[in-house]
Amino acid sequence: MIYDIKRSGERIRRLRIQHGYTQEQLAGELNIDRSLISHVEAGKRGCSVDLLVRFSELFDVSLD
Repeated sequence: MIYDIKRSGERIRRLRIQHGYTQEQLAGELNIDRSLISHVEAGKRGCSVDLLVRFSELFDVSLD
């Protein structure tokens, strides 16, 4: 499996919107800075495995 930063960021953005979170709300829920959410969604920065797992648990989706 190849980790595509851009595609991953787009999926996180779609999931965030589907679940009704703003970037600020999601950052608060995960106890991270909003700018990290922004950079991840824009494909400018990747996520740690830990953060990917937290997204997956919050949005109830697989990491596949």
